[in-house]
Amino acid sequence: MTTRTIWRKIYIALSIAAILAVGSVCAAVQPGENFLVNGRFESEQSNVPPCWQAMSDAAFHCSPTDGPDGMPCVRIDFDAVKRSVSMRQTGYHLATGGCYRLSAFVRTKGLKAKPGKCGIAVPNHGWSENALSLGELPQDTHGQWKRIERECALKIPSSDGSYFVAIYGVGANGVLEVADLRLEAVDDIACRKTVLAGFLGSIVKPRLVPMAPLLWKIPSDDPSVEFRFFGKAPKDASRVVVKVHGIDEQSCADLELEKPFRVRLPAGATNGVFTAKLLSADGETHFSRDYAFAVVPKGKVFASMGIRLNNFVTELVKSPFDEHGEFLFALNEPKWVFVGVKASEFGGGFAARLDGEPMIDGTTLYHEAFRFLLPGEHRLEVADARNGEVVVRAVTETFASMPGVRSPVPENPVYDWNYEKKHGLPAIIVENSGLIPQNHELDAFLRRGHRRVPDIPVPHDDSFTPEALSEKLRRHPWLKDRQWSGIGCDEVEFPIPDRIDKYTQGLHAFDLSVSPQKTVYTWIIGSPGANPGLDHDFISTCINASRGRGRLMLETYLRTQPTETEAMDFIRSTLIGKVNNYRKAFPLSIGSLGVALGNYTQAPVISLAHHPGIDYKYYLDLQFNVAANDPACRGLGVIALCGQRYADDEIRRWSGRLLRHYAIEGARTMLSERYGFTYRPGHLENGDFEKGLDGWRTTGTVTADTHPRFGEKHEARWFCAAGVGDSFACLSRAGTEISMVQRQISGLRPGKRYRLDFFTFDVDNVKARRVAPRKIEIECTLGEGAAVDSGLSWVHVDKAASKRGGGQINIHHVVFTARSESVDVSFSNKSAPVGSRLGINGIGVLPYFE
Repeated sequence: MTTRTIWRKIYIALSIAAILAVGSVCAAVQPGENFLVNGRFESEQSNVPPCWQAMSDAAFHCSPTDGPDGMPCVRIDFDAVKRSVSMRQTGYHLATGGCYRLSAFVRTKGLKAKPGKCGIAVPNHGWSENALSLGELPQDTHGQWKRIERECALKIPSSDGSYFVAIYGVGANGVLEVADLRLEAVDDIACRKTVLAGFLGSIVKPRLVPMAPLLWKIPSDDPSVEFRFFGKAPKDASRVVVKVHGIDEQSCADLELEKPFRVRLPAGATNGVFTAKLLSADGETHFSRDYAFAVVPKGKVFASMGIRLNNFVTELVKSPFDEHGEFLFALNEPKWVFVGVKASEFGGGFAARLDGEPMIDGTTLYHEAFRFLLPGEHRLEVADARNGEVVVRAVTETFASMPGVRSPVPENPVYDWNYEKKHGLPAIIVENSGLIPQNHELDAFLRRGHRRVPDIPVPHDDSFTPEALSEKLRRHPWLKDRQWSGIGCDEVEFPIPDRIDKYTQGLHAFDLSVSPQKTVYTWIIGSPGANPGLDHDFISTCINASRGRGRLMLETYLRTQPTETEAMDFIRSTLIGKVNNYRKAFPLSIGSLGVALGNYTQAPVISLAHHPGIDYKYYLDLQFNVAANDPACRGLGVIALCGQRYADDEIRRWSGRLLRHYAIEGARTMLSERYGFTYRPGHLENGDFEKGLDGWRTTGTVTADTHPRFGEKHEARWFCAAGVGDSFACLSRAGTEISMVQRQISGLRPGKRYRLDFFTFDVDNVKARRVAPRKIEIECTLGEGAAVDSGLSWVHVDKAASKRGGGQINIHHVVFTARSESVDVSFSNKSAPVGSRLGINGIGVLPYFE
């Protein structure tokens, strides 16, 4: 969500070493169970998968969908570093004489190494020998995934009894991709005597997880809590006891291992704290935890809740009035409500009052406001407005990041507070961090019903402990400062059990002692399922925090795909797939779950727009449309936009319009239809030279070239698929000879505006890894069929030398009005110095959003 995510290599060596030093936990494994942690390589925002250590991590690249059948995979490019590399997971104690199965999907290209110097293996301590190995891997699988597995008895001893799993290459060349790496116990000896890595202790330890209802919303007509047991059950554990502090009576229920079970609260329990214990027949305690709770009276249920427009919006009132009006509506659950008043004339006494309290007056921005309302009947009164119309809608909470913060590419307009009021506030209820003027603007913002939430980082090193998190939440001014209505904790990852466990402990301890009415937003990567019990405990803690107002913010930042069909499949498998995982694992969580879509489109910092011929406006619209209509997203707690600061001006304006279209107006159809936007407009093809110079006319010395991971590292195509953005055209300047590439832009509509974007760079500097920022001497010329708007066009010279390879490229942004249906475009090096070799790629022509 923030810049920390962009640069972080999630698994710093010290952090991993600390996790793995916890020790070992004895736990028998089941036959056929993959007991590796994150053997699927789930990873959305790091090159090295969670729970794995890497040597020379520059050689690694994780993809969430490029594996077989769309599963995750890790790609090792041995040529990128030209030295020994390995990725490993340590701390396993295997049973000598036990039978194990090692398996994985592999895909290779040009893989060459000496025998025994490259592969996937389970070495012993000190790596004197491979106890298990997949053997020699194929040199080239010709683009196909191949399943390889080996099953054998473990005969190689280890000096301390420990083994580790490794993917490695010593002096290797080529590319190795691996997916679904599995290590399984086959026979009884292996099942009984395998000892799992120490950080698995957080998964196997016994725990009772409250599953329903929200603990601060226990209904008075059924004052009970549904629990599920997870972990390795103690042999003599038999019952669960609930004791409310201050009440002598306690209640109990028999322990169920395979299904949820309910425990009724003791008579007279209304609110406070209860202790849930897992006991053996002789009274020994195996688990004990305190929970804050409240029993609430059952409210009146209203038969009609208005007209559902889409998953985000229900229309409660839409009514004309003249001068004065009174409107009644009802809610069956706590909801955000949007109120808008339109009129041909507003008198000096214009006002709208909700339940007797002032809501809107003549100074209120757009004569619109938001309120968070409790269940029940509500009354809206409007006065002194002529020929008017009132709209009241129950809406899903909308959330966006970084208001009033400038773009890192200063050629964009200034993203100040006036910009946010125009393009953001018509749809955004909660603003995350950023800058808001501390004067009447902040007062007006709060009076309009908006909320503001700061972020705190969740460290990725040894400083992250439950105690440190709890203390940081206590000391932050969010609890006392009126401008803050909550706080965001950024961020934790499902594939890292140790971090999930620490965060759960820290948040639980804080919330139990403080129980704030203000909201804790937990930013999360991934979806539950890999760590049963631990994942459930984490979700339960997050949504029960803040008196049942806690939010889980699911980061769902989707990169472009080559075709619209693939894009839709990707949206459904990723966005909808994750939401369904929450529904399956923890049905109650949906109402507290936020889906955060990404509009990161600002090279050279971070961009999800990986294909220059694809219109990201349409792609983002497609994501919103799926979320607004798919049944999986019905009842979502929050719809969010992240990346705002890292979106270019057009995408940021479009993003605000999309949020308004779906989350305030309740539209079901795509906004792109209104503007004629499509996924791949087709105005200019092969703009990334992925097909060499096909379709381009050339003059002088022009060659097709590539550079490994250029698109990802230098142009900030964030975790792009392998090879995307790596190809380009190279224009050489030899003596007086001028080199040029040119082609026709077609399918234009005269009178309509378009944007032409492309990257330029010095090829020799890139290949030599020299950082020498300058304006690259490639000139772009458009034919007479285009009128360039110089006020909207610019060139950005990247000067940010950093680990991502910054300081290498220029970004060109040209806005033009089409005068004809086609126009020629050419790129030449006529002003370049003799001997230079200049590159160009990322050329795209897309319709411009006015």
